[in-house]
Amino acid sequence: MNAIQLVADRFSRSRNDLFFASLDDKPFTYADYWNVSSRLADHWKNEGCKTGDVIVFLVPNNFALPCCYLSCAIGGFVACPIPPSHHPDLVRKLMSLVSPALVVKELPGSLWATVSGPEPDFSIVTDPSRPFLILFTAGSTGEPKAICHSFHNIIGSARSFADLTEMSARTRLYHIFPMAYMAGILNSLFAPFMAGASIVEGPMFSPAAVLDFLDRPLQSGVNTLSLTPTVASALCRVAGKGPGKEELRSKVAQVQCTSAPIPRALQEEFLELFGIPLRNCYGMTELGGPLTFQEEEDAKQLRDWGVPMKGLEISLRGKEGQDLYIKSPFTMLGYLQDGRLSSPLDEAGFMDTGDLAEKNGEKVRISGRKKDIIIRGGVNVAPARVETVLGVMDELEEVAVVGVPHPFWGEAIVACVVPAPGYSDVSTKVALFSRRNLSPHERPDQIVIMKEIPRTFIGKRDVKKLREAAVSDLETGKAGGK
Repeated sequence: MNAIQLVADRFSRSRNDLFFASLDDKPFTYADYWNVSSRLADHWKNEGCKTGDVIVFLVPNNFALPCCYLSCAIGGFVACPIPPSHHPDLVRKLMSLVSPALVVKELPGSLWATVSGPEPDFSIVTDPSRPFLILFTAGSTGEPKAICHSFHNIIGSARSFADLTEMSARTRLYHIFPMAYMAGILNSLFAPFMAGASIVEGPMFSPAAVLDFLDRPLQSGVNTLSLTPTVASALCRVAGKGPGKEELRSKVAQVQCTSAPIPRALQEEFLELFGIPLRNCYGMTELGGPLTFQEEEDAKQLRDWGVPMKGLEISLRGKEGQDLYIKSPFTMLGYLQDGRLSSPLDEAGFMDTGDLAEKNGEKVRISGRKKDIIIRGGVNVAPARVETVLGVMDELEEVAVVGVPHPFWGEAIVACVVPAPGYSDVSTKVALFSRRNLSPHERPDQIVIMKEIPRTFIGKRDVKKLREAAVSDLETGKAGGK
């Protein structure tokens, strides 16, 4: 696969087609996208940027970011997006990992005055095997890591995901993700690009705007939604209060769901309310983003199996044969540390995902996280299983289950719960529900009431802080018991 040729071919074939409809309803064709990005590349060269230089982007979540990414490919620079909403201390810490030659907070207005230009030649100078994109992950310790990907990896993964999800020129995808993270870059930007599809930009999701959430995608002819479980859950809660429920059934053909496991209760509720299944997408930034996608029939039947992208090799290891290792042709170049790239791959090129999985033929089902496994009295307990069972309770907004040290059991099971609106002290109800629906060894030893589940700077659950909060509540006697 020649990534540069693939991109040039896409621009050539789709140059006059709509690529991106911005939030202010300004349309950009594929040629417009190229012209603006090409001018940006020239602008940064005039600013003194050289091939291989890292450029940090602290720009808002809009069409400017896709242009910044393409301009780095055109000019041979390395793109490193950081959400401007991050705390200044975190921004400084992230920038110290990459030593940028330039930090961009605002784009020159003249570049956007007009999007037209001379007939482009779609020439890209970046070396497809060299660093092109740097993203950040919090890792298991909560400390940020700089993940470095090549242009080859990003384009190859995008093309494979577009094929797996059957994107085409007819696809019109609604983009609500942060464009500084992998799902917002690869799943809902580069993948539709490689398919010749069009993208409709939506506002960043907020609970306050959930009643009007469906207005824009339905009015804009969207037929593909990319959501998180949180957004899907919010839509279920207001399904009977706002317009668009029946229209969604008739206009939207596919709903992708990524970034976190989908609770079984949410899958059932979404399918019942909207008549469209939530199709789970499992992925990992280090391995190129998306890795598996759920077939429509499996999603309808609530079977949690995903089809791997082409080229992936799956290996299940460990004593129980459930430790998931993956070898991907789109694996990162490495973690950037002190100017050098370090790799977590084994000698055969496989990476330990940290997840537990099962196989059914070629399909894969993620059953939990290795590091999340709680060993209580010598018995393994999967937090994901307990969360799935408790997650159907109307009284709970969210559930996170962790293990904490215990003098007798080794580890105690703690359910950190956020009560749903209208509920407060739900400890007794959770304990009773657990007795009826969980095996004795799975039932939470303690229940901690929280206002919200703490998360890392990339939006994932902060397991370290969850454990700290659980231990604190246990020591002060605030937690409820069995």
